[in-house]
Amino acid sequence: MKKNIYLTIIGLFAFTASSAQITITAPPASAANYNDTFGQPSNFADFKAYADAKTNAKWDFSIAQYPDNGYHSLRTTLSSTNYPTSKFNFIATYTFAGALGYSALQHYDMSSASIASIGEEVTVEQVLPLGSITGNANDELVFPVQNVVYSEPQIDRKYPVTIGSSFTSTNTKNTKFNLTVTAYGLNNTPGVRKSVRTVKDTVIGWGTVKIKGAFYKRIYDNVPVLQVRRTVTVTDSFFLNGSPAPQQLLDAFGLKQGVPENFYYIDFINQGELDELIRIDFDKSAFVTVKEVEIQENRLEQYIITGLTDLSVQNAINVYPNPIAGNTITVDLPTNQSGSWTYKLKDILGREVSKGAINTNTISLPNEFTNGTYILTISNNNNVVSINKVIK
Repeated sequence: MKKNIYLTIIGLFAFTASSAQITITAPPASAANYNDTFGQPSNFADFKAYADAKTNAKWDFSIAQYPDNGYHSLRTTLSSTNYPTSKFNFIATYTFAGALGYSALQHYDMSSASIASIGEEVTVEQVLPLGSITGNANDELVFPVQNVVYSEPQIDRKYPVTIGSSFTSTNTKNTKFNLTVTAYGLNNTPGVRKSVRTVKDTVIGWGTVKIKGAFYKRIYDNVPVLQVRRTVTVTDSFFLNGSPAPQQLLDAFGLKQGVPENFYYIDFINQGELDELIRIDFDKSAFVTVKEVEIQENRLEQYIITGLTDLSVQNAINVYPNPIAGNTITVDLPTNQSGSWTYKLKDILGREVSKGAINTNTISLPNEFTNGTYILTISNNNNVVSINKVIK
């Protein structure tokens, strides 16, 4: 699960002297600038028993088997006139029907009381061809530039959090689209997807975890966590020209009108992060069958017991000039690291702009490289060692 998206928090752990139970408080403002790494174990079924509520537990995720190096999620602090209270934002992808989806800049506010998403911005028009579904190459689904305002903030966590804490948050959002399906007489017909989302979190346990990072395979132990049961219910309704969409058309896209869809998770959250340390995705409310597991390895150096990669490598990489003046970036690479160095450059929508080898510490960018904010990922022997935000 790429996340779409899925968020949690940073600060200090507080332990009560009598019970050793854990309380998590809100993060400092600096948490908004952090980058996150996620690994997805292939042996996710091995963790199904971790849905059981435990106190003073020891959960072992170091048996995780990673088929690849995982992925990164980058938060930014781009200002927005639509959301002046936004503390951070990131690009999220929202599914619409099957593989169809659109990307939006999702904004978040954070305080000592909570962290909450306050709205979305579709910053560029996105056109999705529908020919593979409808058989007509001219058919398309278009998400225009728009500001998606929530009826209420979408609360992701309330603070402080401790054993027994529980909260429920519900909001509504309306996303505009335009639909062309010739067989139904639709030609750039305006539509709206109305989504009602309810999140319920309950802290059911506490203890420590032992995990293995996806990127550097380091082992971390005795990381204090809270165990949280999360249920998310999403109810979508679709309208064309102000009227409910025809059932036959909905069936063609595999959509259900006004039918709740439930998602079930067990999260392990640790102090100091905006995302859960570990998320287990279950298929049903019984929390028996695991669909996916995601594990982070962010800012856990104090818990390292063994590791394979030099912690100093990322700090040794310097990228300049930034902002970029022309079409060339200089990268100061560590002299003690052998092997091949490569890079990938993506825009803030996650679209790849350029990639290739780093020769003589220089990256040459394409001539059509336009002004904007980009994410530069640098790898050594296919292992990601540095992620940098660069501006042109």
